[in-house]
Amino acid sequence: MATNRNGNLLVGGVLIALGVVFLLNTMGLFPWRLWSQVWRLWPLILVVIGLKKILEN
Repeated sequence: MATNRNGNLLVGGVLIALGVVFLLNTMGLFPWRLWSQVWRLWPLILVVIGLKKILEN
């Protein structure tokens, strides 16, 4: 049951983050040109997920 709860929290957090990004873009506070810089850091997401998994145990 705890795994399902964590999965639900992750999905909810991702949806909230996407909503915030789209809202900030609509307000002109987060222009799309920043995505090219953010996209270059995608491997960092894998590192963070791996560290989280290691530290959970």
